[in-house]
Amino acid sequence: EVIQPDTILQFAKLIISSVSRVASLQECMDKAERIGLLDRLDKSVEPGAFRCATVTRSEVNELRRVTRVVRQGHVTSVRGSVVQLEQGSLEVEVGTVFIDCTADGLARRESVPIFEPRKIVLQSVSICQQVFSASAIGKIECMDVEESVKNELVKPVPHPDRPIDFLDAVAVTIRNGDELVQRGLGGWLRGNRLFYGAHPGLLEMLWNFPLLPRVRKARVDAEQLSAKMTRGMVAKM
Repeated sequence: EVIQPDTILQFAKLIISSVSRVASLQECMDKAERIGLLDRLDKSVEPGAFRCATVTRSEVNELRRVTRVVRQGHVTSVRGSVVQLEQGSLEVEVGTVFIDCTADGLARRESVPIFEPRKIVLQSVSICQQVFSASAIGKIECMDVEESVKNELVKPVPHPDRPIDFLDAVAVTIRNGDELVQRGLGGWLRGNRLFYGAHPGLLEMLWNFPLLPRVRKARVDAEQLSAKMTRGMVAKM
């Protein structure tokens, strides 16, 4: 369990490490799993989705007790004793109760400018941190500057849906944090309890100050790998 106030810097280091000096998305995901940032229910299956789900190790162990797993795509219909899936069907007993846990509460949407005349389009500005993002957007809205300046301060970080989205989300999150600090909002961030960097003590932050160049390098690595993977996917189409 690394997403806790007293271990949050360790969590940040794991994210930075996972995207640094890797040559492929697969290497990035394998590294993230190896260092304890990500995990899989089944080590023999390569996940096709990544949605920032958080779970404790004990919960993972409990989930692994479920051994009957059907991997035939999404359910398209349930009729009588037949469950129809995208890649097949499944016979079940009549009267079987099904629980739909597939609602996409944080669906990935196309990014649009956050600040517009007389309107704010709420979007995340930090990877999977909607509450902190709302506080940052509120702070920026109170600044006496044009919408164009506000939109340069923070770019949207779309909620991830696939493993490749992890790279873009990390890169833009680092970019936004760096921009806020450069524009003089570092003190506000340190005083905002919704910001992960507000929890470590001052001495701990100073001790980890040399981490900053690695953070910026991680952004570059994530951007370059994302661009490389995107070009590869376009070439295969």
